[in-house]
Amino acid sequence: MADIETLELISAGSATSGWERWAGGHGTFSVEGDPDGATLKLQMTFKDSPASTDIIDVGSDVEFANAVGVGNFDLPECFLRANLSGGTSPSVTARVAKRG
Repeated sequence: MADIETLELISAGSATSGWERWAGGHGTFSVEGDPDGATLKLQMTFKDSPASTDIIDVGSDVEFANAVGVGNFDLPECFLRANLSGGTSPSVTARVAKRG
């Protein structure tokens, strides 16, 4: 059985996470909690780039039903963050997981 590496980007929080290094490969972005009208996106950037790119838009690309949303991705080595914006009083946990 393969090991699963998990990186928690937001823990029951209401703000955008910092950038975390992603070694590259297949991953899963999972979200749970109460977005309370907030927008949540998985974003990527490269080491020396100030620009970020939306990879998964929770609620648009991924259904956020029963307080849980899951989306898959395949990316090269990069940096990832969970971008949380808007909402009245969101409280979400966002993670990325990779099989290794």
